[in-house]
Amino acid sequence: MTASPAPVPAPTRRIARVVPPPKRPAVGLWIAWAVLLAVIMAGTAGLIMLRETAIALFPPVERLYAFFETAAEPPGAGLEIRNVQFKQESDGGQSLLKVTGEVANTTAKPRNVPRLRVALADDKGREIRHWYVAAPKPVLAPDEVADFATGLSNPPEGARSLRVTLLAEP
Repeated sequence: MTASPAPVPAPTRRIARVVPPPKRPAVGLWIAWAVLLAVIMAGTAGLIMLRETAIALFPPVERLYAFFETAAEPPGAGLEIRNVQFKQESDGGQSLLKVTGEVANTTAKPRNVPRLRVALADDKGREIRHWYVAAPKPVLAPDEVADFATGLSNPPEGARSLRVTLLAEP
């Protein structure tokens, strides 16, 4: 008997599978996330450290501080205006009103000092003139007192009272 040869297997087709290299996140994406995180952190730090200025520049942000229970004090909190005196002098036919006084920090923390507003009022209490004075010092240490002085040439004739206040804005 003769043996028949074994059948030849049919050729198989193999499909080559291409394996993509492992994906690496783009460096640009990491940089973008890092920059975004830095901006958020800097903005948050700025809002915490400069809250008085932030509220003075944009008052509605005070609600945000209240939400996070870090209520801010208004500009000028802890400061007192003391010993205000005025004197009217004449210099070469011109009248000059000189105003002096002190700004005192009555707290145990350093305080930013806003500008001062000097107002003149008539005998009925109506304001007839005002002007602004730069802070005698930008920051007062605890219990520190700083003197201020200002003047006004030719004050209005009807001025009967004077008031010095701290401005709400920086």
